[in-house]
Formats: sequence, C-alpha cells, structure tokens
Amino acid sequence: QPEVMVQIESTLDAMAAGGMYDQLGGGFHRYATDEAWLIPHFEKTLYDNAQLARCYLHAWQATGKPRYRAVVEETLDYLQREMRHPDGGFFSAEDADFDGREGAYYVWTLEELHAALPAEDVELIATTYGVTAQGHLEGASVLHLVADSGEVDDRLQAARAALLASRRKRGRPLRDDKILAGWNGMALAALAEAGRALQSERYIAAAEATGEFLLRDLVRPGHRLYHSWKDGRAAGNGFLDDYACLVEGLLALYQATFQERWFIAARRLADSMVESFRRPAGGFYDTSSDHEALITRPRSLQDSPTPCGNSISATVLLKIAAFTGEGRYWTLAEQTLAPMGLLLERAPLAFGQWLW
Repeated sequence: QPEVMVQIESTLDAMAAGGMYDQLGGGFHRYATDEAWLIPHFEKTLYDNAQLARCYLHAWQATGKPRYRAVVEETLDYLQREMRHPDGGFFSAEDADFDGREGAYYVWTLEELHAALPAEDVELIATTYGVTAQGHLEGASVLHLVADSGEVDDRLQAARAALLASRRKRGRPLRDDKILAGWNGMALAALAEAGRALQSERYIAAAEATGEFLLRDLVRPGHRLYHSWKDGRAAGNGFLDDYACLVEGLLALYQATFQERWFIAARRLADSMVESFRRPAGGFYDTSSDHEALITRPRSLQDSPTPCGNSISATVLLKIAAFTGEGRYWTLAEQTLAPMGLLLERAPLAFGQWLW
C-alpha cells in the first residue's frame, strides 16, 4: 500500500533526524518528550536499539534508502562499542543522567563546539545539527539533523568523529550491566539479520559470539533458561519472552550461517518452552510451571515496547513449523493466535507483533 509506505518512511525519517537518535554515536534514546521529536528522554536501552536496528534494516531492504542502512550500521556499532560484555552478551541500558543532569553527556553548546573543533568546522556542525546560542536545554543544544550537507560529506564525517572523540572524554553515563536473556535474543536477531542482509562477516561474527555466550552461560541442564546474568553468575527462571526471543535470535543466526547447531539449540529451547509454559486452553503463561508460586499465573497478551511472550512464541513456532514441516508446531501457534482476532480489530496499535 503506497500510503502505508509514506507513513512508515515519514516516521523513520523523522526518528533518525531528530533528537531521539544519537547523531554522533549512533543508537536511539528511549522516546521523545515533545511533539517535534526533538527532546528525548536520554536513556538508551538494549531492547529499543535491537528492535529499531531490525526495523531500519527491513526498511532499507524495502526501499534501498542509504540513510536507513547507515542507521542500522551506526546502531549496531554503538551496541558493540558501548553495550557489549567482553564475553559476548549485551548490557541492558545506559542512564539518561550524567554529571547530575539528564542528557548532559549528549548536548552541546557553541562554546563546547569551539573547544572541540577547528573554527572552520564549527559552523558546519552547528548548521547541520541545529546548535544555537540559546539551545534547547539550559542553553545547550540537542543535536538533530536540520540541513543536508551532502556536498561536504567527508568533511562532515571527520568533524563528527572529532566531536565524538571529544564527547568520550566526558566519561560515560552509568550503565545497567545486567545481561537479560530475552533482550539479548533481540540483539542476536538484529546482528544475524543484518549480517545476512548486508553480507557483513563482522556482524555475523558478533552474532555468533553472542549466541555462544547465551548458550554457554544462560542455558541450564534440561534446555532450561536463566533470566539474567551478571558478574559471572546466572540467576532467575527464564520467562516466556526470554525463551521465545532467544529462539528467534537463534533461528536468525541459523538463517545467516546455515550451521545446524543453532537450529538444534533453537528447537530444543522451543520444545522446553512448550513443556514448561503451555496453557491447556491454548497459548502460554508468562511463567514456567516450576516458577515460584504466585497469586495468579500471569498471561500477557498486549505488545508494548517489547513483544509479549505469547505473540513472539506464536512467531517462532510458525517459523519452526515452516523449517521442519511438523504440524504440531503449527497447531500450537494456531491455538495461540485463535483468540486474538477481536482484540486486534479493536486496538491494533497495542498488538504490533501479533499483526506481524
């Protein structure tokens, strides 16, 4: 539908040009606080960036726009540069606050530009990224793309690199260094898909390192999954979305490499998920059968910033059914999807993964 693509591209263009996107270091902040999408809440999360990298990758595949590919690469490079544990997993988030103020790490004054750049580059950066004397936050400006400087791409790239190096001297925002199974499954899927689509051995290697880490340190005997890992210690029963997201990431890695071991691991985890989370009336509970006792066993259906466990479970079961030709996976997915039709009609924006 042409009108749908117009809406999609307008949204993606505005997000990538606005203050939600880190114009120097790549990656997205969590959300905008204004209608112009200029002033973000400056926290960066793994789940946002993993999902948005895939979104822009799919948009690049559909449209061929170079800007979308650049956003994919800059976002994945940010995750590997700033959010990756040396063993291969990814941390959860970076804080919005720095030096006692939200966003202080990311914003710039004209005086700071003059201190970091040659005089001839200050006007280029200020004009391209909207840095003004009055600024947006206490006299400092949020970088956002306001002018196309295509004729000086090389010079602009060099100025951006110099500015990024200067910013890194400020230190770093505090980081939530938990490694969560589900969010890492999303990052694994993004890296593997990008590696395949962009023919990038670098991203495939990063995906393989992530897959190795997750299978080694977050999977326990019986193909059961831990929820989190920190400082060498895994803890907590995995939730439904942990299993389903990791299965999706492993399937993407299998499609990128055609190494059977990744598919075998994905299928074993999916079978364990069905055994431990299946609801007799169809679909799945959010907690496993051996989870700590709760007043009621939760079952989430609405997709929010991340897909709910049931929607992503249906997705991976359909994929495994297609790979194996085994009807039992198709039946499980169908039973999960069956009750959702009326809800999707009433509130489609609350059920993004279900619609996908």
